[in-house]
Amino acid sequence: MKNLRMFRELCGEKNFSNVILCTTMWDKVDEEEGRRREEELKSKETFWGNLVSRGAQVMRHRGPDFTASARKIAESFIQKDTIVLQLQEELDQNGSLSNTSAGRFLTREIEDIKKKQQEEMEALRAEKEADDRRKEIERKREIERVREQKEREVAALREAAEKAEWLRAEAEARFHQQAQHIQHQHHHHHHQGGPCIIC
Repeated sequence: MKNLRMFRELCGEKNFSNVILCTTMWDKVDEEEGRRREEELKSKETFWGNLVSRGAQVMRHRGPDFTASARKIAESFIQKDTIVLQLQEELDQNGSLSNTSAGRFLTREIEDIKKKQQEEMEALRAEKEADDRRKEIERKREIERVREQKEREVAALREAAEKAEWLRAEAEARFHQQAQHIQHQHHHHHHQGGPCIIC
């Protein structure tokens, strides 16, 4: 489509009668399908319609004798008058490609490409920023998870230490209680004249 638009800008509408549009590969489709496709090309303004409506011809380059087909197309050109392309006239008048219809078309195309690339760059930048934010959130979550895990481990160790201390104190209390009980029994025995047991 871009090539067609550029072609129109290069030639100029007044020269379309000197244009021959050729269709090929007729051996790849049946006749009816080929005719339907050819008609679509000729009738649609976005395809060849704009050229055909202003005098361009459509010819079929096909076998079995491709040499004769090519000669027939070339002979059609020979019968036409020599033309000056719109681009040539505009260059003579303006002296600069950028001031011609084709040049302005190219400039618009370049601007469109630059705009599209800029939009793609902005989209990539936004995607990267979103990805960076997501990674930062994931990093913070991981740090928080590790911190919570450490806190749980410290709490478990503290609880185990407190329990061990409580068990130690309990064992020591029981030991003192048993020692006092034995001492009391020993003292009671001694006063009754019983045998003295030294432990």
